[in-house]
Amino acid sequence: MVKADFSSFGPALALAAAAWSLPATASAQELRLGLIAPTDGTLAIIGEQAGIALDAFATSHTDLSVTIIDAVEPCSDANAAGAAELMVDSDVDAVIGLFCAETVNQVMPILAEADIPAISVSLRAGIVMEDALAGGWPLFRIAPSAEAEATAIAQAIAARWSDEPFALIEDGTIYGRDLAETVRLELEQGGITPSFIDNYRPAEELQFGLVRRLAAAGVSHVFVGGDRADVAIMARDAAQAGLNLTFMGGDALQAADGAAPLPDGVLAMVAERPAPDDEATGAIEAIETLLRERDDLDRRADDAYLLPIYAAAEIAAAARALASSAETDLAETLRTETFATAIGPVEFGTDQSDEAPYVLRISQDGRLVPLDGTERASR
Repeated sequence: MVKADFSSFGPALALAAAAWSLPATASAQELRLGLIAPTDGTLAIIGEQAGIALDAFATSHTDLSVTIIDAVEPCSDANAAGAAELMVDSDVDAVIGLFCAETVNQVMPILAEADIPAISVSLRAGIVMEDALAGGWPLFRIAPSAEAEATAIAQAIAARWSDEPFALIEDGTIYGRDLAETVRLELEQGGITPSFIDNYRPAEELQFGLVRRLAAAGVSHVFVGGDRADVAIMARDAAQAGLNLTFMGGDALQAADGAAPLPDGVLAMVAERPAPDDEATGAIEAIETLLRERDDLDRRADDAYLLPIYAAAEIAAAARALASSAETDLAETLRTETFATAIGPVEFGTDQSDEAPYVLRISQDGRLVPLDGTERASR
């Protein structure tokens, strides 16, 4: 069973089954879903997966007339409000997406004013949910917290690198800075201190300046609070400089390659996706059918965000049906019900989970594959 901060996957299976049993009155209703997701750069693959998952959901649910309204997520403060305004003007029932913490502060106040809830499958930073609670925003996430990710990373570093000179570096973003700092604090509580701490300018074509600083510090292992494209360039430039460095990143490495491919041997602590079960069968079949129809044979149904996004659509559909039947607020329904989904039963709440559903993977031929077969981060 998977758990997540601000949305925990609870054991109330009876409630889950009841929540997903759509009332007959909902069968003729239209479900209007907004999708706010990145479409450019290395994060474009996430937007593509989100679009595929929602299309698969729409085509597989003949009891609903599903309309999907797309908006580009800029992953910065620039023009983020425009995406929210499009959702309001399109009268969507719920928004799915919001993959970047930088856009939330502009998007959510607008959605909240229009009573439109949003479901994210990737937001990690604790400050994002603190802002949501303080502002009364109807923001829900199906994702473990950044604290859980940091805990898993700190455990892996302690187990593997405690006797090695290692560095913690970050890219200055909310995600990267908070992740690296939390990892540092957790390591220091266990008596482990990094040999070198630094930050770097992201999205550079070359990182030889950073590589020289790492060489001067004498480190052999590097944790990077940053994205896949930057890690790939660091690893490439380090190899060209003749340095034998082992790099590790977080869940942000689940993205597409940028200017340089991610070389083999990079470690990544990524959110573990639940093993397919009976609840997931229909979702997997719908996604795989759509991929075959589009001749998109390079993707698989268990790729990073496909099943979680599909699950978010299931939640939105079930919540709307329940809210319509009971004549209650959609956001309140999301807060109080349990939903059966392709990734297991989901119950939103405010409790933080102690479980860290992360697994350490390693890059191989452009993919992040299991390390040593079945090794888990908690070991």
